[in-house]
Amino acid sequence: MVAHQQCIARERRALQLERFQLVKRLQASGRTARAIMRETGIGWASVRKWIRLSDLPMRNRMAPRPGMPEFYREYLQRRWTEGCQSARVLMAEIQTLGYIGCYGGLAKLVASWRQPASATCDLLSDTAAVIHSDDSMDRDVPIQPVPVRHISPQIAAALLSQPRALLSERQAETVDVLKQQCPGFTTMRRLVLSFRAILRHGKVATLRRWMTRAHASDIPALQRFVRKLRQDLRAVEGAVTER
Repeated sequence: MVAHQQCIARERRALQLERFQLVKRLQASGRTARAIMRETGIGWASVRKWIRLSDLPMRNRMAPRPGMPEFYREYLQRRWTEGCQSARVLMAEIQTLGYIGCYGGLAKLVASWRQPASATCDLLSDTAAVIHSDDSMDRDVPIQPVPVRHISPQIAAALLSQPRALLSERQAETVDVLKQQCPGFTTMRRLVLSFRAILRHGKVATLRRWMTRAHASDIPALQRFVRKLRQDLRAVEGAVTER
């Protein structure tokens, strides 16, 4: 499990590094911070920070303390694999070892072990990150099945909005696995990617057709997003028609 966590951290770092390098390439080409944000969909705070840096800094992570379930991760994972999968029983056990945190924190930690595939799909269904351009190169590629539990929800959600042209070979394989094993991923990915293309090159009529398709997708996050668009539709249409 430690090796798995390290793999997740490497994947996350690689994805962030690619986004950082994209920002730096656009900056070198003369784009302003606002232009970079519009073209990539990367958040304003990250763009503004990254254009001032020459290298992506390493993330400093606070060391777990006895009040954090993470402090007891190794013990909890061992007990979990031994068959003890009751959060309340585990809570009582680590309290004898000095745990002073709350039950909710522990329950959140072990929830991802109980139903990892479901957790990934739930997160994707709740993610309406509308970031990148059309996924015209995206296609289904037959690959050997890989258990979804080896893909963290954070990485899955980030890859949801990455065009295939910006994916590494490993990330492309991950996307194909998710498209095979997580219901709704393909639909949501296509809609998320096409929305950004509409903002960059589309028309109001195209936007309205997209909203109809997104609302009919039965994906709650996209349906909520469409409702938000309709609340200020004139401004959204302005974003499509104006530079």
